[in-house]
Amino acid sequence: MKFATFAAGPDAGDGAAFQRWFRESYAPAFARSATGLVAATLRTVREPPVGEAPPIRTDGDPALLPYAVLLESWFVTTEDFCRTARLAEPLLREEAARFVSYRVTPLLELDPRFAEAGPGGARPELTYITPVTWLPGVTRAEARRQWDEHVPTALRVHAGLSKYERNWVEEVVSWSEGVEPFGAYADFSFPEEADFARFF
Repeated sequence: MKFATFAAGPDAGDGAAFQRWFRESYAPAFARSATGLVAATLRTVREPPVGEAPPIRTDGDPALLPYAVLLESWFVTTEDFCRTARLAEPLLREEAARFVSYRVTPLLELDPRFAEAGPGGARPELTYITPVTWLPGVTRAEARRQWDEHVPTALRVHAGLSKYERNWVEEVVSWSEGVEPFGAYADFSFPEEADFARFF
């Protein structure tokens, strides 16, 4: 089972310091506490050069909080993740961090192994993560139907992608006060930064 934890420090302007703390303090504590952990990957946010990406929008939506890190982990069961989180998350609360953890279903629409295989293969230089929310009154079923229908368009328009994975939120496992969960997130990976620049 896949889980995703988004986190940010209390001061949005000091993302680098929070990332360093998360990498050096929280991530090791999470790993030490883990029961049933199969794998994990830590992603950190960096600001792109001016003009290479649209500015971060929140549109007044608290679900679109700009996070500093994304910890993706795979556990045998939800109970294993919950036990691990209960032991590790007090560290986040002590830092006054804003965070939310989800159980998600990953939907791999473009497999990155094709871009990474062979003599010319390479890991992507960067990944663009975007949350997905929908308007009030739109049901989860309708939101999922429309997002599913969007996949062929995304693959056709964003030709520079080496990976496209959609992650549908099945359960909000834990969160800090004041954080509004979102319904899904998309993962776009690019072989080179130039491909990312063409994405927009």
